[in-house]
Amino acid sequence: MDSCDRASSASRLAGSALLLISAGASPAFACGGMFCDPGPLEVQVVQNAERIAFHVDERLGTVEAHVQIFYEGPPDQFGWVVPVSAQPEVFLSTDALFEALGTRLAPTVRLNFASEGNCGGRSGCAPPGVNRDASSEVDSGLQFDTDAPPVEVVDEGQVGPYDFVVLQADTSDALVSWLQGHQFAIPDTLTGVLAPYLTPDAHFLAVRLSKDADAGDIAPLGWRYDGDAASIPIQLTSIAAAPDLRLEVSVFGDGRAVPESYLHVTLNEAQLDWFNGGTNYYDVVSRAADQAGGHAFATDYAGPPDLLAGFLWTAAQQATSLSLADAADATQFAQLWNELQVRPNANVRVALGGHLDPAPEDGRLDAGMLDGVDLAALYTDLDRYVFEPLRVGEALFATPWVTRMSSSLDAAEMTVDPVFVVNHDMNTPVSNLHEARFVTECDGKGFNEAPRRLELSDGRVYRFPPTSELRMTDGEFWLSEQSDIEAILVERTGKNGLPEVVSDLTESAWAEVDTRSGKCGCAPSAAPFAGWLLAMVGGSIVRRRRG
Repeated sequence: MDSCDRASSASRLAGSALLLISAGASPAFACGGMFCDPGPLEVQVVQNAERIAFHVDERLGTVEAHVQIFYEGPPDQFGWVVPVSAQPEVFLSTDALFEALGTRLAPTVRLNFASEGNCGGRSGCAPPGVNRDASSEVDSGLQFDTDAPPVEVVDEGQVGPYDFVVLQADTSDALVSWLQGHQFAIPDTLTGVLAPYLTPDAHFLAVRLSKDADAGDIAPLGWRYDGDAASIPIQLTSIAAAPDLRLEVSVFGDGRAVPESYLHVTLNEAQLDWFNGGTNYYDVVSRAADQAGGHAFATDYAGPPDLLAGFLWTAAQQATSLSLADAADATQFAQLWNELQVRPNANVRVALGGHLDPAPEDGRLDAGMLDGVDLAALYTDLDRYVFEPLRVGEALFATPWVTRMSSSLDAAEMTVDPVFVVNHDMNTPVSNLHEARFVTECDGKGFNEAPRRLELSDGRVYRFPPTSELRMTDGEFWLSEQSDIEAILVERTGKNGLPEVVSDLTESAWAEVDTRSGKCGCAPSAAPFAGWLLAMVGGSIVRRRRG
């Protein structure tokens, strides 16, 4: 049996759902060979996105936001403005939180191969080219002039690598002028998109890199504020958004979270590329959102966050970190720090960089590095910039529910801010596992003469002819009947009650089974020995992108 290796490359470029510049690249996968008796083909679908995590605490009446920030460029050109509905408490978050959310909650597409009868020693075969592997603040010294209405400085300080200021303003012109006059890299074009956010209670969090920081020090940022709903000020992103900007939103709370200002879509699983691990999952999400009018989210996962517990910070790590504070000397300090096995990231670089020049890239220490270092001061920074963000992130995993939702938006669609609320009436969990079966029906026939079928989890069955009946076309894979159904269900959701059905295409999707089954156009493959299966894969699932 051949093996399949995964090669993944993804570049992190500028952007966040709230930053003024957004871009990104998708992972690339390389596989080869034809696999018989492969066991389940399972792939975790992970791609770059603008990632935001919220905690809606209904008992305290607060919202906590964590935003992962991507940026490459000159440090003095980094500028960020976020409208917040109430005065925020700013803190440093951690990339480890988004690593946990991305690896544990990402959609997983599993295709199980099976055969019926005697296939001449060969059972279900996976197609060639598949991927078999799943997947506290300090004084900043800014000293802003607080006596210059119509802009009021409500708060200012430094957190991690950032200088920040919280403002209230009467006009967007005054706000932008003030920020530009205080060396925040904010473009003039922001004036128009800030105007809708100028409500009496609105605050504006503005962030820039501190003078000694560079782009490599950028870490996720967080803030808490009074409220009962989580909102993304997406209209700000419209001035420099990448096409089909993908959003990935996780909401922790006492119940399942749903979009309030956007619609909710359920994907038609027949559109997933089952034979390549559903790597087109987010394309289907994007097209489903477009089918719902452009303002819609799909739920990737909803349920208890048990599978996240212990990913960031364990009781053992907490005990070791406390021992670190009492380390007798540099040797013991380095030993205890290395035992913590904290993943090197921007938080670690910021904490170590204030005491070591240069800070070790792998984050590991030895006694020699700590010669002459004030260990008490180093511990204080490690606790502030590394341990506390990990503790805060881990505390999220103790909530009863986490809901992960995804969508994509073009700049022209960024006219309404997504708002997410907790709905206690919608208590049905949503699994992140999508599963189907691909069955070869030998039944005494030779392998090449055996028909095949794809069985979806909802009971739909798509039938395929045997190899001997496949016909050649002009080099494209297609079915004579192509589906136009991306969103099998479109619903309107809110804080209370069950969802209101806007569109239900379930019957139409089932009707397609009769028209699509067994009608398959096929083409020769670059790998002749596997051409029949590539043709089948292309004919049944992978279709030409409609304009």
